[in-house]
Amino acid sequence: TQIAALAVTALAGLTPTQLAGLTTQQFSALTAGQMWGLTSTAITGLTNTELTAMTSAQLNGLSSTAVAALSTAQLNVLKPTQIAALSAMGMSGLTDTHMAALTPAQLAALTPTQIAAVSTSTIGYLTGSQIDGLTSSQLSALTATQMGALSVLALGGLSTTDMLQLTSAQLAGLTATSVRFLSSEQLQILKGTQIAALSGTGISGLSSSQVSSLTTTQFSALTPAQISSLSSDGIQGLTSTELAALTPTQLNGFTTAGVAALNATQISGLTSTQITALSANGIGGLSETLISSLSPAQFGALSATQIASLSQQGIQGLTTAQMAALTNTQLGALTATEIGYLSTTQIAALTPTHIKNLSSTQLGALSRMQLRYLTLDQLGALTATQIGSLSTSQIANLTTEEIQALTSTQFSALSADQIGALTITQFNNLTSGEMNQLTESQLNGLSTTQIGGLTTTQVGQLTPFQIESLAPVQIDAFTSTQIAAMTPAQVAALQMALA
Repeated sequence: TQIAALAVTALAGLTPTQLAGLTTQQFSALTAGQMWGLTSTAITGLTNTELTAMTSAQLNGLSSTAVAALSTAQLNVLKPTQIAALSAMGMSGLTDTHMAALTPAQLAALTPTQIAAVSTSTIGYLTGSQIDGLTSSQLSALTATQMGALSVLALGGLSTTDMLQLTSAQLAGLTATSVRFLSSEQLQILKGTQIAALSGTGISGLSSSQVSSLTTTQFSALTPAQISSLSSDGIQGLTSTELAALTPTQLNGFTTAGVAALNATQISGLTSTQITALSANGIGGLSETLISSLSPAQFGALSATQIASLSQQGIQGLTTAQMAALTNTQLGALTATEIGYLSTTQIAALTPTHIKNLSSTQLGALSRMQLRYLTLDQLGALTATQIGSLSTSQIANLTTEEIQALTSTQFSALSADQIGALTITQFNNLTSGEMNQLTESQLNGLSTTQIGGLTTTQVGQLTPFQIESLAPVQIDAFTSTQIAAMTPAQVAALQMALA
């Protein structure tokens, strides 16, 4: 009774020797509260006799610090029933050394509450055989965090029966490493609902061989979010059967990286309907090889949004056959940036109808080199409105052959600024028809350099009306050689212009 009356603070001063020197009667008199007050130093003095004599109440009173201070030898002295008496707080003091030292009987005695109280750092030291020895109730008590902390060796101890028992919360706690080391037997036993419970992190751990081994039920259970979490290695494991089973919802979950991880054979196995289900983000993953491997039906199924989402690699991978097969809707979806990615060979593959349907924005995106590689048939398809939308720098980069090939309607559509942008070489190669067709407005755009650069033949092609419409500064640009080549009617017009 005197021992039981001692304050907790008084017992805190007990040394290991003093604790070991207590008689059986004195030790049994210690209350749970007094046990909680024992220091970690004093705990090391507990003898085997004292340990085996400890009551459930006394054991329940041990703090996490006290439990942590027990040596493995002391822990092993405790009977299974005594182990079961430790509180949740006490259990949190178990160390990795303690966990590895627990006997099968001691481990089997732990309650679900005690199991759940073990720290994640300690639970990770459970061995495969210890995991295999857990009861159904104990296994169910493992938290999601504890599941994620289990070593791959411990996970290897889970039987197929254990795997089927795992809850959605527990499966969601598995890490990428945890999932990657699951055996094919462990993985394939999981129900569809369990597969759907795996987190994105866990799904990212699936290897190509694991993905290819999934059952039809398991594969169909994968959510778009999980599909988007598959690693490149996992994506490469998709079989033709799995690909054929992909739903539009699942396909929509493919990320840029996910699509990029597919090979040409996998892409070609998708139906046109499946291709249309790929998101704009996913379509951005089509590489040169993948885009060029699309069948005519697959390519034709691409929506305007998908076309506009193609990456530079995707655009540059378009074959000449695909370019020629572009629908008006697909053509109209090409952005100015995408137009700039097209090679001259790809541009040349566009039909005259395609060229006619290009918007002013798309035309404005054509580079100097792209314009130079337009065929005469393509050039001839440009409408007057399209011609008028070309920038002065684009006009200046047309070849002399292209300038000469402009139809009367197209040439008439050129503005004064566009006419003024023609180089001397371009201007000197205008046909007689084009020279005669120059309007007063167009003539006003001519620079003095262009006027002075006219050949005598071209000067002779100017009508008196055209000469008369020139401004004085333009008239002054004529050289004496040019004036000498003029007809009397032209000279008269020249004088009228200066009057």
